[in-house]
Amino acid sequence: MPEIEDMIVRDVSIYTLLGIFLRFILYGIPLVRLVWLYATLSLCIGVGGALLRWGRKTGNRKHLLFGTILAIIGLLPIQYLL
Repeated sequence: MPEIEDMIVRDVSIYTLLGIFLRFILYGIPLVRLVWLYATLSLCIGVGGALLRWGRKTGNRKHLLFGTILAIIGLLPIQYLL
């Protein structure tokens, strides 16, 4: 079981860093007062990406659907969420 937990933690970390990079490329530097929302959305991308990978590996459609929804929400511009 620890191998599965390590894989999930690694995937969330990698996809969160990828989410930070993607949000920086797509939308630029965030305002200082919105850094918390920027970080939250990047974590949302990370968890969504990890769920997508886990869903593809296990064949679980619920994980695929929820991961897709989280990744899409994480990539939305901040203006749509305020």
